[in-house]
Amino acid sequence: MPPLVVSNSPCSIIRGESRKKDRCFNGKWLTTWPWLQYHRGKQTAFCYICSSNQKEGGHDPKATFIYKDETSDGFSSWNKGPERFNMHQLSDYHRQCKTNELLKEKEKIPQLLSDEECRNNKLRQEGLEAHFGTLKTLLRQGLAIRRQEDKESNVYQFNKDKSQHIPGLKLLMKENRFLSHSLLAEQQEMLVLEARRALNMELQCAKYYVIIVDEATDISKSEHMSL
Repeated sequence: MPPLVVSNSPCSIIRGESRKKDRCFNGKWLTTWPWLQYHRGKQTAFCYICSSNQKEGGHDPKATFIYKDETSDGFSSWNKGPERFNMHQLSDYHRQCKTNELLKEKEKIPQLLSDEECRNNKLRQEGLEAHFGTLKTLLRQGLAIRRQEDKESNVYQFNKDKSQHIPGLKLLMKENRFLSHSLLAEQQEMLVLEARRALNMELQCAKYYVIIVDEATDISKSEHMSL
């Protein structure tokens, strides 16, 4: 079997075969005992799980399978390999190390979920900013935001096109958040109020300003005045 370097090992361990005293390390053992690792330089085998636990303060009085440093002997009695591997796998120390390993993996799950939620929240914020940009454009141009069918509305169609380039907006539309009629009406009111405040601030800061009045007659011959 060609040698295979193990990247997550506590030492320079290589999976492969060796010959010692006319007997050899069988690469198939690595499938039967996945915790097993072979050190090509020393031509001995170690237990990755127990070796990792040893580095974190654990101690096994029978440290045959424990790798501490390059002075560690390891296991090399290949004629007794399967028997000794089973004994080690059933030993109290190995089982405790395995439990510790599983607990560490379990502790990582909430963190992974938390990281995923943080990424999604950033995407939602990105999508919400793009959505408000769409609303501003529609309001500025005097276009209708909603229609009888939500998917036929201007805001939905504009967002649909923009979502092809904005992942956050795509996620927002997939979750169907902030797009209900009541929320769109509230968002429209907020944007109009924000525009009025900005205009009022400009008027307060300006030395002079002009009010333009326009009068027009509609089809019913009613006169309307606009500022």
